[in-house]
Amino acid sequence: MRGKSGMLMVSGAGALLLGAIWFMQGCVFPIGTGCACDEMYMWKEVTILDEQGNPVDSALITVVRTADGKALTVPEHNLITKKGNTVIFDDGITRQIPDGKTEMQIRVTASKEGKSGEELFVVGITECRCHFEVKSGRDTLVIR
Repeated sequence: MRGKSGMLMVSGAGALLLGAIWFMQGCVFPIGTGCACDEMYMWKEVTILDEQGNPVDSALITVVRTADGKALTVPEHNLITKKGNTVIFDDGITRQIPDGKTEMQIRVTASKEGKSGEELFVVGITECRCHFEVKSGRDTLVIR
């Protein structure tokens, strides 16, 4: 139905349907899976510390897939959320899990001024392949 201004007016069930479509516009529904991916952006922070337990800023971060030694892409922004906390990977890591696999082991190395430290992580992909999940690995990496 059109109102006096010529704009399309929707009420009742039609309004509910349009509202639901608008709400879910960022979702992807792979047919037959029951999955719905959202536009939420996820990342993994690790606190980088020196031997005395002090936060370390601006460490060089490398991420390597242990199965084949391939260096993986890390977030270009290398976002530092607070002193010593560095984003080491984000949802982009899901595209780097080999085809047919649901998880991979990665080695994260942080280095600064000739000192370094590393941590192994197992990173998986959620059931609907929307986001990553950390299956193992600590939230702290110490540079020695």
